[in-house]
Amino acid sequence: MLKRLGYVVGSLILGFAAFWIWYCIAANYDYDALAGTYSYSKSNLAVVLVLKADQTFAEELTTNGQNKYANGTWRRIGEGGAVFSGDFLRLPGQRSYADSPGSEEASWEHPEFSGHFEKIWTVYPKLSLDAGSNEIVLQKRFFR
Repeated sequence: MLKRLGYVVGSLILGFAAFWIWYCIAANYDYDALAGTYSYSKSNLAVVLVLKADQTFAEELTTNGQNKYANGTWRRIGEGGAVFSGDFLRLPGQRSYADSPGSEEASWEHPEFSGHFEKIWTVYPKLSLDAGSNEIVLQKRFFR
């Protein structure tokens, strides 16, 4: 009887510990957790975006064989939102805040771009960029 009680208590503790570890990973949208290399490739478009925990980014955009490079800053908004500085290279169909008529941001000299982080299986981030009707989703690379 005592042995069975030990198994039950041990199982409960182990289950709680596993849940807590999962929750800490799934709920973590800090800069350190989101930092990394994200990429997207489709037909004549390829993007490599390196997000750094110090809130800077480096971007490489390849369209029709031509490469462009940019460096800028990024910040989080809320749980999964992100804002990229006007240095961000606009992707086909992507809109900036300045493209929204009637908004205060429309008067900004350097428009900012939005993005949204989601987690695959609640643990691994991907970055969705607002690109009008053709949404662009950058996947985080496991290895650089």
